[in-house]
Amino acid sequence: MVRRVGGRFDQSSNASAFPKENQIYIEEVWELGENGVFKEKVNGTRGIIVQGKDISLVEFFGNNEVQDEEQEITQKPC
Repeated sequence: MVRRVGGRFDQSSNASAFPKENQIYIEEVWELGENGVFKEKVNGTRGIIVQGKDISLVEFFGNNEVQDEEQEITQKPC
């Protein structure tokens, strides 16, 4: 099963490195839309830990890049 996870990787987030087991802690979890755009923050969570064996790809965006992408998608004609 494939599950996409979105979130904010900030000061309290962390990623492990060799020789420790690979994992990433994302401090703020976000709901993703069908097209992968960040929709809204998931309330009532303290973050998520994703084990390295469950990761196939990690993509990072700056805050402005996410906002620009959201505007581009919402402005496209239907």
